[in-house]
Amino acid sequence: MKRYRPWDPNQTVLFPPSLSDWLPEDHLAYFMLDLVGNLDLSAIEDVIQSKDARGTRPYDPQVMVALLLYGYCVGVRSSRRIERATHEDIGFRLICGDIHPDHSAISVFRKQHFTALSGSLFRSSSFAKRLAW
Repeated sequence: MKRYRPWDPNQTVLFPPSLSDWLPEDHLAYFMLDLVGNLDLSAIEDVIQSKDARGTRPYDPQVMVALLLYGYCVGVRSSRRIERATHEDIGFRLICGDIHPDHSAISVFRKQHFTALSGSLFRSSSFAKRLAW
């Protein structure tokens, strides 16, 4: 069975004690974390678990989906810009728990799981077309 890289959106840092101290309670990032926590990601999980357990540990599907959704909501669609935002933007940093998936991992995740993202999670064909660029 594949194991995921550690991910904790509540990871504390030296200053301030928590990334959540930098954002108001009603910030979109919190909504994204709640939303993704309630999505059925089993189609994505099944693909990941069907792969050989050896090799680099994958990122948790929740963090990758949350990064993509949050990026689309705030107008950041490029995988390179999403990667940069995980270093520079507090909302992205909170969502990814201060880990920083590189642009290749983001792009590969989007391509590998396009069917699951556009089909079972999101029924809107216009949204699915935006995922495909």
